[in-house]
Amino acid sequence: MSSYCLRTALFQEIDETLDWSSRYVGCHLMGVLSQLEEALSTGKLPHYYMSDVNLLSGLTSKNTGELRAVVHRLLSSKDEMMSVLRQ
Repeated sequence: MSSYCLRTALFQEIDETLDWSSRYVGCHLMGVLSQLEEALSTGKLPHYYMSDVNLLSGLTSKNTGELRAVVHRLLSSKDEMMSVLRQ
């Protein structure tokens, strides 16, 4: 998965969220990860500017499943999330 996929999920979260004050940044990070998990589940992550382009089209179902498992682990485990953020 490219960094552009992450940025696309971030842009989508920004579009859907009004309050980006510092006290909500953690919640919005979780929102970005939730958007990624959903996209990986469906195999569809539309390009931010060209919605007919699927950014996940080059990944196999095995790849999307493995990536979804990683994202799900981050969403499900505070310890796992903190470990990644400390790196």
